[in-house]
Amino acid sequence: MAGRRLCIGRRAQGLFAVDDACPHAGGSLSAGLLAGSELICPEHAWAFDVDTGETPDDDRVRLRRYEVRVSASDGELELVSRDVADAGGEK
Repeated sequence: MAGRRLCIGRRAQGLFAVDDACPHAGGSLSAGLLAGSELICPEHAWAFDVDTGETPDDDRVRLRRYEVRVSASDGELELVSRDVADAGGEK
């Protein structure tokens, strides 16, 4: 994951991590709005489900997600890709 910009957030269900660049328009998702499980891109308001990576706007586009593991001993985060999607974010 070296060189990738990530959007890491927290919600009631725990931490989540996704690629920061919107696969639709390239906007920074960390500047977007989180509403429940939906992360809304600030560029064109596309919504992505942080649990599935899916968007209702285009079933060919998917946001790459990462599993977040937190080490209780030192607070270090480990991120593991949860998707087999290519770098472009498509299925």
